[in-house]
Amino acid sequence: MADGETISLPGNREGFLWKRGRDNSQFLRRKFVLLAREGLLKYFTKEQGKSPKAVISIKDLNATFQTEKIGHPHGLQITYRRDGHTRNLFVYHESGKEIVDWFNALRAARLQYL
Repeated sequence: MADGETISLPGNREGFLWKRGRDNSQFLRRKFVLLAREGLLKYFTKEQGKSPKAVISIKDLNATFQTEKIGHPHGLQITYRRDGHTRNLFVYHESGKEIVDWFNALRAARLQYL
């Protein structure tokens, strides 16, 4: 599409979010792919990356708005369990509509899983 967005299948979503780094707290642009039917959320460190940095099962995922914790009005905290530990991804998007769309897509995928 002309504006750079891709068209996704129902239940899927793909796009870029600003993700906070674990070590230096700097936000970097990362590609996220939600595959609702497969029950997975993936994120990539490279735009055209073939292998994801992380693959998160929808069954272990929760999303909440966290504007103060992230320091951005369109902030989202994605929490998930891996290896018996709770992990967090802190992301935001410049567009309020886009982050709400991601929130709704993640919650809908979780509901579909349940």
